[in-house]
Amino acid sequence: MKQLFYIGFGWLLTVLVSGALGKLLLRRLHVRLYRPEEDPFAFLTGSACLSTLVFLMAAMHLIYKPVLLGLSAIILAVAVHQRLWKPRGESFPPLATNWKLLFFTVYLAFAGLYFFYALAPEISPDGVTYHLGVVAWYARERGLAAITTNMLSGFSEGMEMLFLFAFVWGRHSAASLVHFTFLLVLPWVILNYGRRIGKPSVGVIGGLLIFTAPLVGLDGTSAYNDVALAVVIFAGFALLEIWDEQREIALAVPIGLLAGFAFSIKYTGFIALPYAAGFMASQLLRGRKRIIRPVAIVSLCAAAIMLPTPAKNWILLRNPGAPFFNRVFPNPYVHVSTEEEMRRTTQTYAIQSAWEIPYEVTIGGAKLQGFLGLGFVLFSLLLLTLRTPAGRRLTLAALVFLVPYPANIGTRFILPAAVFVAPGIALALSSWPAIAAAILLVHAIACWPTNVGWYCEEQAIRLRTFPVRAALRLEPEEQYLAREVASYRIARFAEGLTPPGSKIFSFSNFPEAYCAREILVSFGAALNERLRDTLFRALIPDLQPSIARTFYFPAASVHRVRVVQTGPHAAETPTVAEMRIYAAAGEVIWSSRWRVDARPFPWDATFAFDHNAVSLWSAWQDMEPGMFLELDFGGAQTVERVRLESASDQMHVRWECQGQLEPGGKWVLLSNDPQGSILSPPGDLRRAAMQQLKLSGVGYLLVHDSDLRATDFEMKAHQWGIRRVGKVESTTLYRIE
Repeated sequence: MKQLFYIGFGWLLTVLVSGALGKLLLRRLHVRLYRPEEDPFAFLTGSACLSTLVFLMAAMHLIYKPVLLGLSAIILAVAVHQRLWKPRGESFPPLATNWKLLFFTVYLAFAGLYFFYALAPEISPDGVTYHLGVVAWYARERGLAAITTNMLSGFSEGMEMLFLFAFVWGRHSAASLVHFTFLLVLPWVILNYGRRIGKPSVGVIGGLLIFTAPLVGLDGTSAYNDVALAVVIFAGFALLEIWDEQREIALAVPIGLLAGFAFSIKYTGFIALPYAAGFMASQLLRGRKRIIRPVAIVSLCAAAIMLPTPAKNWILLRNPGAPFFNRVFPNPYVHVSTEEEMRRTTQTYAIQSAWEIPYEVTIGGAKLQGFLGLGFVLFSLLLLTLRTPAGRRLTLAALVFLVPYPANIGTRFILPAAVFVAPGIALALSSWPAIAAAILLVHAIACWPTNVGWYCEEQAIRLRTFPVRAALRLEPEEQYLAREVASYRIARFAEGLTPPGSKIFSFSNFPEAYCAREILVSFGAALNERLRDTLFRALIPDLQPSIARTFYFPAASVHRVRVVQTGPHAAETPTVAEMRIYAAAGEVIWSSRWRVDARPFPWDATFAFDHNAVSLWSAWQDMEPGMFLELDFGGAQTVERVRLESASDQMHVRWECQGQLEPGGKWVLLSNDPQGSILSPPGDLRRAAMQQLKLSGVGYLLVHDSDLRATDFEMKAHQWGIRRVGKVESTTLYRIE
């Protein structure tokens, strides 16, 4: 029960402080709202404010329980002093009994169901890897940290800041319950919108259609952020509708805060600000009113919430748009090739044609990681609403927030548009209330976790086993997590057998939220990929240096020498295992005066001059003209040949050798006709490869039995320079000697 108390405390404290902040703001602005609208809008705008406050505290490394408790006490004391619990504003016209009965019957049934899923230990794939993995790291560090071995740490962290506030007290489940609160608010925001436009059936049907959708339930009960993004976007839309009705300048503040919070939650929410500013500007221009002040207020308020993410990324990761835009902002933490591969993956998933998307998003669910349910098959009914102003605005908003969707076609990424489609469907059916209610009931029944298997694909991601015993901690948390989370036991095993501060390299994904060690997953960041490829080169002869290209030219006194790639664009990555410089007396030995450079990815350039066959310089992106690897001698050096050593996969790369005869002078061609030769095998590279991991601070290695050449690590541990520490669930932990 003690654990449940702390979970509840962390969750409710976060919700109460968010609500209090929002209500203080709205009442200070004297925003005129109907009574049922105030609490949802207060919670959402307050969440934006609290998230930003927590970020600032994390930046100052003030994430301590006494500090958070003190902040909470001050905010709640002010709220009590101002009697914020007393409702204000007029009430909507009473909701018809039949609609009230329908709403509360479905809402309470699903809310109760969802509560137990959210209260249970966190098991979602992204939740236990990066969402709460990052949060747990910040909690240990008492604030922000430069997480350079997980590129996903560069994503917007607006929700993660709220998770952090709750996590400090109630750990993982408290964070999930914070997101669950956004899920609870979602149908109320849509219901209030329907009542405000005089069509309560639109609010009831639309709110419940999206609330009962299988993906929404799964996402909203996990430490994800997609449902939060959807409700924040719709709340911003609803506030814009209120502003259009009232034209009160004060409304520009919460509108801007929610627009900024959308970006702060998820990069794809960036479009909320241009939508809000564009809507206000167009309406004001139509009425021949001044647009500068309201649009400026919206933009400034949004910027206050948006800027922390790019600022953090610029300072810690050298890229304000991390993990994207690595061509524009080169950095040592994310490879261009990784970014491009991620884009290709998220733009296609497992589908063969775009025509599969409607089926997968509505009732399939296997290929796009979730589905919305039977009711959303009627999405084309939005066309029937175009004859009404509300229908046109809902349809326009759905289309606007669909714009980022092609960048990631997973069903979660369609929620910002789906949240407008749901009331749009309800609006199209508003003339036939009995039919609308029947469709909703069929949809809700079909979306109940025990029923979705009637029509969705077996592999569809959805809520499955009802975890009431795990939620109430009647089943031990360790037992539940060991059963439901892949590699959970491995995470606990690795933490238990390694000292604090250890770095562990793993070929496979890992539940980092449950391991207080830095895990370098092989594909997670630039360093991780380099170390992975280093290990592979020791295992696979075809990846080892086997070809030499030697540039011969008359002896020349040069200050700098470089090789430039002159071949056309191609899907091949230039690499150089070793660049050797020769004078008449033989190879020129490395000097402390020498400086190296490369374009792209200069951070690996030194590996082309270390006389180590297991390391190399790589462009980490497809071949294009102008790429180079350069050596500055720090003075004049006589050179008569340059040799490049590389693997056999460099057959289409075209190099020419250039020299700089005077400091800062022009580059002159030394040779563009290298002579090829075959290199002798470099011998056993295992220990050299493992030393590269050790030099990078990695002390341990996790190898699953299914990993590439896993048996080689076990059978030849001595050659690798590793010692077995232990094994659990087909995964062996090695210590690097």
